Amino acid sequence: MARSAGLVVGEMEDDFHHFGVRLHHDGERVTAAEGVTFRSPWVTCADGSRKIALIAGMDLSPSATAVGAGHAEQVAGQQLRDAAEQRVGA
Repeated sequence: MARSAGLVVGEMEDDFHHFGVRLHHDGERVTAAEGVTFRSPWVTCADGSRKIALIAGMDLSPSATAVGAGHAEQVAGQQLRDAAEQRVGA
């Protein structure tokens, strides 16, 4: 995970998946979110990189499950959502 003023960057990788996420914020909420798919086993997994942009506007939270709780499954696939959740509270 990398962090700078207004930006948090991280990746999530397992045997089958490798995703990256860039979260721009103003210190209180996500202002923009970008996902990158490096490797995924299914076409539907890669679609999560586009959908992660839907979390723009959500409040930053110390909760590791804030992204999923606020946006459920429509946001992205599980692995990309996990990567974003770890960064929203960072």
